[in-house]
Amino acid sequence: MKNAVRRPHIVTFTSSSTAKNFAELMGNARNSPGSASLKHVQFASIGPVTSATLRELQMPVAIEAREFTMGGLIRAIVLARYAEPPA
Repeated sequence: MKNAVRRPHIVTFTSSSTAKNFAELMGNARNSPGSASLKHVQFASIGPVTSATLRELQMPVAIEAREFTMGGLIRAIVLARYAEPPA
């Protein structure tokens, strides 16, 4: 995560436990010394329960799936990243 060129644009979470484990690995994410490496990373959630956990961990949810499946999460990411803004 230190190399900005190799840093991911989006980190996906498919459960509250993955969010908690990620936060622990990153030193509680946004409040840690390593939080600068997450500054431009967006967080994508599979659904509202996982999104609530991310918010509790102070990781703002940029993308949330409407259909709570892997396909729904992929669809939400594609729409968020590549859909044209309304004219």
